[in-house]
Amino acid sequence: MPNIIGIDLGTTTTLIATLSQSGDAIIVNNAAGEKLTQSAIWFEDANRALIGSEAKKFLGTGTPGVFAEFKREMGTDKSWTVGSKTVTPVELSALLLKKVVADYADQFGQPQSVVITWPANYRNEQREATKEAAVRAGLKVEYYIEEPTAAALYYATDTALDGKYLVYDFGGGTFDVTLIEAHGNNITVLYQDGVQQLGGKDLDNALLKLIGENFRAKTGDEFDAVDCNFDKLNVESNKHTLSTRPSVQIRLVSGKHGPITIDVSRDEFE
Repeated sequence: MPNIIGIDLGTTTTLIATLSQSGDAIIVNNAAGEKLTQSAIWFEDANRALIGSEAKKFLGTGTPGVFAEFKREMGTDKSWTVGSKTVTPVELSALLLKKVVADYADQFGQPQSVVITWPANYRNEQREATKEAAVRAGLKVEYYIEEPTAAALYYATDTALDGKYLVYDFGGGTFDVTLIEAHGNNITVLYQDGVQQLGGKDLDNALLKLIGENFRAKTGDEFDAVDCNFDKLNVESNKHTLSTRPSVQIRLVSGKHGPITIDVSRDEFE
């Protein structure tokens, strides 16, 4: 099979798939053996960046030079200062792309060509910013495809599709709904819409707000995540728990107030 890869450049995670000898799409692990590379970057200094799960550990800890969810700022003039230089969402995305492709190349050789997915509701500015990030990463991109359409195409490879289908894509940072008409591998997009600032990040923020309200009710003070050593990974872990249990008990240790237990129910969260 030709050495072709597909990249899902995600708000919270990024991954690569390639084609097996039988033509099936398979996800390729990164250098750390993980299927998903966390879309997080930590600049140890202006010229050295750590990318992936190790960088994500520093989110919400007050450590300077940590970036995540920068995909949401693609197509804007947003920028951040790192030491003596300024970085943009395009530059951060390029670093992330270079990292995951380098991990792939170490295992299978440099890819001949690349396909990259993007949200169905991306504006032209966001699409152009994604293309620029790919150029800066040194990639030869053959095709860009909407994420819901890519999902439908994959599903059609082993399932007989015949009719109209709704593809519901709730990601880390964006929410897309696409209506398609499919007859075998012949897929036509009839309609697509979505919200560019809605995803798992917003659910994390909603849970953090509930925790803050409960903390304030118990202590009379505003919740300080750094004081309680409560980072993004803690938020996500408790969010996942609420998917399988009716409630979660969150134990915090505040430097000012000591140990505090906060209960959040799934009903409250929903």
